[in-house]
Amino acid sequence: MKHFSFLAVLSLAATILFACNEIDNVGFDIGSAVEQQMAGKTHSINVSQSEASGIADMFMRSEAGTLGVATKSADTKRISSSATVREDGQDLMYIFNYEDGGFVIVGSTRNYYPILAYSDKGSFELQDDMGPVDVWLDETKVGIKNSSLLDDATKAQMQNLWARYDGTYDDLAQQLIAARRPQTRSAGEDACWNRIDSLQQEHGSEGWTYLPLSFVEDLFTDLGLESYYDAICYSAEQNHSALNETIIGYKNPVSNEVGPLIGTAWFQWGAFGKLCPNHLAGCGAVAAGQVMFFHQYPTSMSWADTTFTWSDIPVSNDNLSKQPHLMRMLGQKFQMEYRKINSATTVTKVVNGLDSLGYEVSQANHNLWSVKNELLTGRRPVIMFGSNVNSPLAAGHFWVCEGSREIIYDAIMFYTENQPYGSGNFTQGMHTLNSPGTVGGSLFYHYFYMNWGAGYHADPNLKYNGWFAMDDVEYEENNPQYLRKDIYLYVQ
Repeated sequence: MKHFSFLAVLSLAATILFACNEIDNVGFDIGSAVEQQMAGKTHSINVSQSEASGIADMFMRSEAGTLGVATKSADTKRISSSATVREDGQDLMYIFNYEDGGFVIVGSTRNYYPILAYSDKGSFELQDDMGPVDVWLDETKVGIKNSSLLDDATKAQMQNLWARYDGTYDDLAQQLIAARRPQTRSAGEDACWNRIDSLQQEHGSEGWTYLPLSFVEDLFTDLGLESYYDAICYSAEQNHSALNETIIGYKNPVSNEVGPLIGTAWFQWGAFGKLCPNHLAGCGAVAAGQVMFFHQYPTSMSWADTTFTWSDIPVSNDNLSKQPHLMRMLGQKFQMEYRKINSATTVTKVVNGLDSLGYEVSQANHNLWSVKNELLTGRRPVIMFGSNVNSPLAAGHFWVCEGSREIIYDAIMFYTENQPYGSGNFTQGMHTLNSPGTVGGSLFYHYFYMNWGAGYHADPNLKYNGWFAMDDVEYEENNPQYLRKDIYLYVQ
């Protein structure tokens, strides 16, 4: 795989082509232009805070929409504060908070993932005790530190991800703007471009890019999908549709997404800890309570002399609701230890407590692929637990994973429209808009939507919830700092 992302260039090219009415295309060799741009640009493996700031802004402007972040005000968002996570004198990641809410966390090395976490609301302020967020931070620190141990092929893939944000395409964009359609063109080419303009206007906001089939050979080649491109071309030619008069609509990267499934943002204090001896509900009760809120089960519960249902429990913090009763009931079910500075339980006690409430429940060692499958296929949130390997099990943290976003950078979702004999009439080609085909797929980027429940020292206005990149790469050396467990539950 080349160390630049041609797919990002081609998407940018299409964006420019359809954003400016003055542009005609072509005969412009995009692949060659990219090679020329890359030949003149080299990038250090290490990323500075200044570079990271530009990458965060570019992500918010150009990528966030396709990855699920609201972009209504992306062009006007401004960084309000920043911070650097350092350890042993090494910059590991950069945090950028935005005015009116939202944050982006960018890595410090091109040997690791570029965008580590993001959200379109809230902020990410470093504090001494961030509760379960510390689990993700520490695991990500280990991933960044160990990234130099990755094999060369994986490093190349990581650097290919960074190419989407490194500014390589700024000059190329100007070249594309200067490119023109030939003055002399066939009626079939005219019909093709007119149809492309119409489709781009109608479906571009859905992530589709439209180009003549003849334009995308390098895209497929760069991703190692030459044989698929040949098959698409063969199909067009069999239908008497010239490649420069055939339309391909495609999405790249391809993403699969579920969530956030719950939408709550509960925490340990306030109404939630109101009836607990130390006024801290416990992260185990908060996590389990939110997943139970998703399932709306059991239909009726009680604590002390109070019976309540889910209609008594709103999404948000409410002192007049029965949220305190739910938390106290779960504390009893989970044999919660209410201490001066925290409320603690264990994974086994949470599992047994949920079982007593009528759930089918199981625990397993953390596995990214199993969690992803539970979310994408089962469409059910997962309770997560993390504990430092040197600490007793009860000293860990519980939180909820309620969304999964799998981004596949080297896959193409596509369909084509043929134009037999350049007639101006378009017919169905391979696949359709409503039932597109997908080819390729080995370079995955996983985000989970984490509902942290915050730490007990944390400002309740800083809930940290958002999309966080998950590390699924293998290192030559591995020294996990945290013991991780996942709890799966569903209604019998």
